Amino acid sequence: MNNTNNDKNKYQIEIIRELELKTERIKNNLEDLNEPLIVEFAGTPRAGKTTAINALSTFFKRNLIPSETIIEQAQFCPLINKNHFFFNTWTGSRTLSHILRIIEENEPKIILIDRGIFDTLVWLNFFRQMGGVSEESFFRSEKFFLIDDWVNKIDIITILEVSPKEAIRRDYQSQITDKAGDIMNESTLGKYNQNLISCIDKYRRSFTQPIIRIDTTNRNPLVGVKIIADRVISTADRLKDSEIAYIPMQAIKENLTETKICTNFDDIKKYSYLIEKSFQWGKRSDIEKDFGCVQIVPVVVFRYLDKILVFEMRGTAQGPILENRQSIWVGGHTRREDVYKLNSKISIIDVFHQTIQREAQEEIEYEINLTKLNKYPKAFVWLDTNQKSLQHLGVFYEFQLKTKKDFTFLNRREFRELKDKALQTEFIDINKIPDEPNLNLEPWSIFYLNAIYKLGLEVKIYQGRMY
Repeated sequence: MNNTNNDKNKYQIEIIRELELKTERIKNNLEDLNEPLIVEFAGTPRAGKTTAINALSTFFKRNLIPSETIIEQAQFCPLINKNHFFFNTWTGSRTLSHILRIIEENEPKIILIDRGIFDTLVWLNFFRQMGGVSEESFFRSEKFFLIDDWVNKIDIITILEVSPKEAIRRDYQSQITDKAGDIMNESTLGKYNQNLISCIDKYRRSFTQPIIRIDTTNRNPLVGVKIIADRVISTADRLKDSEIAYIPMQAIKENLTETKICTNFDDIKKYSYLIEKSFQWGKRSDIEKDFGCVQIVPVVVFRYLDKILVFEMRGTAQGPILENRQSIWVGGHTRREDVYKLNSKISIIDVFHQTIQREAQEEIEYEINLTKLNKYPKAFVWLDTNQKSLQHLGVFYEFQLKTKKDFTFLNRREFRELKDKALQTEFIDINKIPDEPNLNLEPWSIFYLNAIYKLGLEVKIYQGRMY
């Protein structure tokens, strides 16, 4: 017996030491991410979710890693009938309110959520299976909880599973009764586990990250905690240094040598095919150092009638070149996770659309209706004015706002990105842009406006570089 305990203690110490060696890596990744890393726990009752969360929370706090735990909200629910879908809706909405607060605060820390959005969907499906919710209420609730604005913020979903028999054994350990409960009985838990597996398959493409599954029936709880901790570290690594789309520099030079901007529709289709044929994925840190790679950056220009939306970044993070500069677009690198929600039969153009939708949601909280977005870009912009410009290809789309409501939502707003940085917006009449004295547009915006709207804007030179 003593030897067995000694082996367990030795194994536990090895896991602890291994995790402690990675604490600085976690801290550095969080600082570089400059945003929260959200981990949701879901799964079978008594599978060890709360135990795992408590262990991770203690580990993070004692190693000075910023973290916060959102405990299970069911204990606060004033509704009596736990078998009614109202109960699940209340707890899911309460958890969602915490997620929205976390998104707003945007602080670099690890968030551990005991039963979140995915768990709410699992129980919603379970109540449907048991006849506890109408079809109409089910689909409306499902659609609400699957809204991308918050679903895309969940970085890791951890599913802890346990057999019904073991779940009941664990439940009795902490009770002074051996009577079965409404949920804690083998029949109901068996149905729940089957429903859980079905939901993992059903919703895996609704979330941007793969789902972790850990069966704790015959597993040391510490092993599960280590698996989760390792995934937190690897996810932070990936988010800090995401895989982005690029094409070889040579392929660009062979096709975009005559002009800095391409707007001809036949050429647009040709270049789209070129990208489709030659694009690859690589870690951003590696691609940025490789002068033979051109990073693909899909962007979107918002237009309402004869006005165009202008963006300006404000905050302490600006340098002398960026100060008081504006652009007419929002966008960013195409990341591998942009592919995750799509099926296997997709084109890179479809992925560009996902990139633009994600970036617009992140930057200005606006959801682009992709069915209203043209399939092909309106322009490609590739400038050879300096090495950094050479390493980025702008893929320009233009989105027409149809309603005054959308115009009002985006006009003269301030969208906070970080505590010390915010994105300000304003619609400006296109023909009045050349006469705006305080407008200092960056090069891509100037080339686009000159090519599409013939504005004749001057390209400014700063220290031998084009700005």
